[in-house]
Amino acid sequence: MRAFRQVLLARGFQFCDEGEPEAPVFPLPTLQVQQDTEPLILEGVEASSTDAPQQAIGCTLEDDPHSFWSSTGSQSPEACEYLLYKLKSPLCLLRNVQLVVFRAHYQFGEPVYPPAFVSFQAGPAPWNLAPPTLKFPVAATDAVQCFPLPADLPLGRYLRINLHGKRQRQLEDMQWYHAIQRVEAFGQVLPASAVVRLRASIAQRPLPAPAPGAVPSYIAAEVLRQPSAAERGNGQAAATAAAAGGPTR
Repeated sequence: MRAFRQVLLARGFQFCDEGEPEAPVFPLPTLQVQQDTEPLILEGVEASSTDAPQQAIGCTLEDDPHSFWSSTGSQSPEACEYLLYKLKSPLCLLRNVQLVVFRAHYQFGEPVYPPAFVSFQAGPAPWNLAPPTLKFPVAATDAVQCFPLPADLPLGRYLRINLHGKRQRQLEDMQWYHAIQRVEAFGQVLPASAVVRLRASIAQRPLPAPAPGAVPSYIAAEVLRQPSAAERGNGQAAATAAAAGGPTR
């Protein structure tokens, strides 16, 4: 199917990845960051549109190169879509999102269907999400792309991925589409013991949360780096015992 690309280009059909670098804009996380995080998505909840039942949002969580979500077609390349996911816990600290744009190897010219930009929202409920982050540019490639999430993105049970602008037309109907093969979100699930410490830290800060009931990620990260009261007590006991020459346990 790739051999037909030059024929289609000669006839004026455009491919958004033609002449563009294949390297993603943002590099993948370092090995250390990967070791400190885990996959957080539990299930797909909702897509703004779906082109066919076999191309639903759940397909983006399958480890299958032939499985993908597709939007419906749009008359304008300015059209936007979104994907909404439920995370493993209400206390998910999101670090990055990785996505793979689908390349249709079965279509003439093997087009890829990326958005122009993505932005992200998180929060405790689908109707209670923080405002969108800044937009990240998306490369016209089917390689894995990683988007580092900002520190003010709140802890939450839900993640919404906003897809801004459609860059590729489908030859069959000349409409614009998004198609996403794989989505993964990485971060940390905070333990329940961190809740009390988070509440105490938030109470001491005058800054408002990014959404009602939301906890900014940077506050959670700071609290996690601080020892708990029990850990401080154990440390002081160990220091006292060491100074007295006694055993430390």
